[in-house]
Amino acid sequence: MVFSARAGMGTRGLNESPRAEGRDPRASTAMPEAMLRKLQERASKALAELAEHFSEVERYFNDTINTIAREFELTEKEISNLFKFKETTLQLLNQAREQARTRLAELVTALENGTVTVERGGKKTYRVRPSTAEWFVSAWLPPRDSSWRFMLPIHGVKGEAVFPDVVKWSPADLTYAQAGWRASDESYNWGKPIMGTTHPWQVLAWSVTRYGRIRASVVALHINKQRSSIEWRLIAKDWVQQWRDPSGKRLAREIAKRAPLGLLTLYLGDGHKHRDTFAVSIGSDDEYYKRRTVVPGIIEKAYETGYGKLLDVIRCDKWLALKNLTPKRDPVYAPLNGHVFWLCYYHPKDILFARTVAESEKEAREYVQLLAALGAQANVYKWQGSYWVIHLKGRDVLRLAELSPEWRRALRELAEKRKIEPRGPVTRKLLELAESPPLP
Repeated sequence: MVFSARAGMGTRGLNESPRAEGRDPRASTAMPEAMLRKLQERASKALAELAEHFSEVERYFNDTINTIAREFELTEKEISNLFKFKETTLQLLNQAREQARTRLAELVTALENGTVTVERGGKKTYRVRPSTAEWFVSAWLPPRDSSWRFMLPIHGVKGEAVFPDVVKWSPADLTYAQAGWRASDESYNWGKPIMGTTHPWQVLAWSVTRYGRIRASVVALHINKQRSSIEWRLIAKDWVQQWRDPSGKRLAREIAKRAPLGLLTLYLGDGHKHRDTFAVSIGSDDEYYKRRTVVPGIIEKAYETGYGKLLDVIRCDKWLALKNLTPKRDPVYAPLNGHVFWLCYYHPKDILFARTVAESEKEAREYVQLLAALGAQANVYKWQGSYWVIHLKGRDVLRLAELSPEWRRALRELAEKRKIEPRGPVTRKLLELAESPPLP
């Protein structure tokens, strides 16, 4: 089916019915005309904002990569490679901007003059082509959405550069981080991992986990309702996709769920910025939820590897949302052998305690035995039907603080935040450990 618009966008042209505009766009015979009006509106806006938008993205890559080079311990060669990667991204943006400007101007003129051809690209998509152009804009309505999506293609804008191993991954940590990306946004072609994204921070967050030679391309400009976005496609040339075939994504997901870094990159790819829960989309209709108690462990592991520091530097909005997904009272945490405890103090009754959560009774009981070997006695109880809480009383918290510098630092933070005073033996010992800790 082909529609030709040559009467100008100010006329009804393709459909003379005055009621057509108010119908469901999927059912309306006026869909091409209504869609073209929306495309003209957005394309004109995108063209007017194009220079400013591309300049902002260029500044982001320039400033952020300069900060990475400054904040991380890199060799001269690694810094040189990092700057070459930056130069490549800036060159690609410059080339894409010129092509996008030319095509947007041609599109807007054709829409204003009514010299466009509209073709069916599939059951749910249209192709809008200026009459003299060989390229076309894709238009579609996503499921359960009433807002049109438009994509302007960018052709031939690609380059290659080396991204260094900025955080110096251990093999195990890297596997989990890669698994989370594969379980969410990463795909593959000819055996090589591929990442597509419209978020500049994801370009860097993913490249860190697939360091080495990266083929980068700018492939499209999405003409969105609010603001246009630039689509990147990245290919990790030095890696072979270890999770292939239809089962690969599912296998990577199961691996990612086993470790904090896997959960983190799974969330960075498909996570929702939920105010109460760790939530990730798994499929078209499924979601994966974990209680916020997993978040401290994810954050702790991210900072331990250096990936958390990188996410801070690249100003990742999902990472910030994750760090805000914590109990409301400015919590204090202390790690110990794979678990992260939440330290609590209540003024009225002068009570100190710490808690962590296990996902099975077996895991909880084994961890209690480990604590007992350190001289700390823990209680275990079931919570909300599916989680097991490991609870330490004040004297056991203090015992672990005598053994661990990290727990003494946590006590010092707790004393400062809660303004703890020496009211009894527990608080006196707490302040003693916080202010004058024993040698480790």
